[in-house]
Amino acid sequence: MDIGIGLLTANLVTIVFVLTLSHVVFMTGNWLGAAGSGSGADRRADRLVQAVRDTAEGSFWSMATTLLGFASLLIASARPLRELGVAGVVGSATAIMVAYLVYPGFLARWARVPAAGVEGGREGRRVVVGRWVLPVVAVVVAVMALGVARVDTDPGLLTYFAEGSELREGLSRVDADGGSSTLDIVVADPGGDSVSSARVFPRLRELQAALEADSAVGVVLSPTVLIEHARTVPLAGLLPVPMLLSIASSEALQGVARGFVTRDRTEARFSLRMRETVDEPREAVMDRLRAEVEEAGLEPVVVAGLYDLQAELGRLIASSLKVGIGGLLLLFLLVAAVASRSAWVTISMWLCLASIPAVTLGAFGHLGVALDLITSP
Repeated sequence: MDIGIGLLTANLVTIVFVLTLSHVVFMTGNWLGAAGSGSGADRRADRLVQAVRDTAEGSFWSMATTLLGFASLLIASARPLRELGVAGVVGSATAIMVAYLVYPGFLARWARVPAAGVEGGREGRRVVVGRWVLPVVAVVVAVMALGVARVDTDPGLLTYFAEGSELREGLSRVDADGGSSTLDIVVADPGGDSVSSARVFPRLRELQAALEADSAVGVVLSPTVLIEHARTVPLAGLLPVPMLLSIASSEALQGVARGFVTRDRTEARFSLRMRETVDEPREAVMDRLRAEVEEAGLEPVVVAGLYDLQAELGRLIASSLKVGIGGLLLLFLLVAAVASRSAWVTISMWLCLASIPAVTLGAFGHLGVALDLITSP
């Protein structure tokens, strides 16, 4: 299937083990509670048949819903989520196959049949629930659901490392000094003039100053920095900008300027290091940077880098959650309608299912837990 072992699929074996264990536990419980008849091998066989029959329907629906949950990841935008979806579908099918094709052989041959006095004893019990339980649960779910709007799908780079760890402390110092996440902005003159011309180059200086003044931006490297450094050389200040760029692009200086201007001088590159400690959504920062480029009289041709990639990943995670959870709830509504054939039961089942993502995501929002590529499934 050409699915690599990544952050999401690394623990798939554990996930399949837990899925298999759920079927095994309920089958064992039904096997212990089965009445059975006869003695010896006949009694053991009767117990096994009854246990499998009592567990099969619940196991089927458990497997079906789990499989559909993983299948919903197949329409996710992020490839790692799609790979987890494929692996999860295979794992769900494997779990029920192992539980019903392998484990019954153990029960039939080696498991010890309990004494008659241990059997039964739980049928007929009725659980009494107070009238106040449902309203209280509804209020709790509603309060938790309010946190869904506060879920952060775009955590900072530093949040992936434990607080107080050597790696995080080092990155924090780098981030404070000049930023830790890269971002490149390629700009051009809307009229198509050379960026080294006397009309356009001052705009590059204006943009350089605006970017350096931005609180989310650390170090900024651009053609203007290169030219200012070149002019510290004696007599270099007498040379025009186009000539200085030509000299800086020569092999004698290892073509240092080629990384900042194109050969035809129609585009210039600004290399930024963004600060991850700024408490501001990346989307807002990116929009502000584009606005600063336009205010300088330039056109943003390309805005890309690790910082933008993290912002795009956050958008994909949010989109995948909406599509995946929405599709699952719609599908479960149809399943509940087919299984129950009752409008009241269908609505009750659907509300119970809908409360699960509402409470889970709401808890993440209230507690400030980021929802990233690893935790989103």
